[in-house]
Amino acid sequence: EAKLNRMRGLLVDLGFHETLHYSFSSREAEALVLGAEASSGLVEMQGIQGKEFNVMKSSLAPGLLRTLSMNLARGRKNLSLFEVRTAFEKNAEAKADSKLETGVVEAPKLALAFTGHDLEEDWEGTKREASFYALKGIVEAILASLGRKGFKYQAKDLPSMFHPGQSAGLFLGNRALGFLGRVHPRVEKNLELNQAVFLAELDLNSLLQGAKSADRFRPFSRQPQVERDFSAMVSDSVPADKLKSLALEAAKPFAKELRFFDVYRGERVPSGHVSYAFRVVLQAEDHTLTEAEISSAQAAIMAALTSQAGAKFAGL
Repeated sequence: EAKLNRMRGLLVDLGFHETLHYSFSSREAEALVLGAEASSGLVEMQGIQGKEFNVMKSSLAPGLLRTLSMNLARGRKNLSLFEVRTAFEKNAEAKADSKLETGVVEAPKLALAFTGHDLEEDWEGTKREASFYALKGIVEAILASLGRKGFKYQAKDLPSMFHPGQSAGLFLGNRALGFLGRVHPRVEKNLELNQAVFLAELDLNSLLQGAKSADRFRPFSRQPQVERDFSAMVSDSVPADKLKSLALEAAKPFAKELRFFDVYRGERVPSGHVSYAFRVVLQAEDHTLTEAEISSAQAAIMAALTSQAGAKFAGL
């Protein structure tokens, strides 16, 4: 319960509003988001005459997205919602002759969705549109609050409600923690979502299993932070996570944070390549960074990304 409250508090601090939806729906309504194949396997309600509430929800996403759709239709453009609730899935291992097993697994989940302006300003001090990288940062903040490390992203086996080019699965070892990304155009059309929506759904059993508290106090550094922006072009085959890990490792011990704030594919970038713009936060624990230390950290980042990721930097 303490871990759940920590996650709730974090999301509220980030500007999200908690929602609560029914645990049951109609198969037709769920199919608009999950797709026909996934909705065909939903747990059916027994003794229900109508079709409005004839299945149990296996995902929190449909409820969140319908709430976003209703608000967008009423003129609200900047929305950030989350929900923590149990979903219901069929248990493939249930024994047919067992009087104790219902054949249904209760799966606690966390889902969050946002659209419109990003939660942070860009380097010019203006609001940015919501993006996959902003969503990724929110999910990673949740993981950090639980002391989770060593997770990775893989663009495979994505649920059909996600955009295949702007989504990823989140894994810890071989265990799937959930999925995150932009909502698929099919879903946007079905629910009349007239602007891009970004969604994450995480399995709380997997997320919280073995999670450690991250509440241990660390004194804040009194030393000033320095921010430096980079623009690097790499092959499409190089994931953004690799750039981040290489940069942070190269600029140790001064690199404290790296945030992507733009991604570009277009006329100014060769086919098969992508340009990433990112900001690195540098800080020493015991002194103000010198110009030599800042320049050395910048050079180390560029050298590491050039040699290990084939990056080409703007202006070079």
